Amino acid sequence: MKLTTIVAFAILLGAGTLALADTQQTEDKVRKVIEASLKGECSDILSTMIKSACESQLASSTPVYQQLGPLKDLAFKGYENTPNGQAMVFQAIHQNGKMLWMAIEAPDGKLSTFWSPGPTQ
Repeated sequence: MKLTTIVAFAILLGAGTLALADTQQTEDKVRKVIEASLKGECSDILSTMIKSACESQLASSTPVYQQLGPLKDLAFKGYENTPNGQAMVFQAIHQNGKMLWMAIEAPDGKLSTFWSPGPTQ
């Protein structure tokens, strides 16, 4: 009984560590995409479809990012179930406002979903 409990705890601990690593990897990707957007660029971390959508919106999105100012912090807020799968939600805090982002990482490591409802103060 003790061995079963120890093994189960070790498995749970390992799964938690993997989840934290996955969250950190996705957070790093989200940060890179936001930082590229602040420069008026679309990151190669985005999937082909999402990058194409980003490029078509650059003229209107770049001024929004520039008004928000530099990225000060990025915090993982939790998970959101979507029709495309489970998304990670992040709060981006800029010098002049905030944005909530939803990201889903595809099996190839690229972000296949990257969406925000827009800036808030």
